[in-house]
Amino acid sequence: MYPIWSTVSTELSWAHFQELIRIDRKEERDFYEMESIKSNWGCRELRRQTR
Repeated sequence: MYPIWSTVSTELSWAHFQELIRIDRKEERDFYEMESIKSNWGCRELRRQTR
């Protein structure tokens, strides 16, 4: 899902990525990754939004 570490956003924490890798569809995962950055979501908010 994130094969090259240098392509990973530095604006998200390891916990964010732990939540994001649970999402199977790439388009959906990309959407939540960008929303997390844009809206400055913490890990708990990301978890709430994806469930």
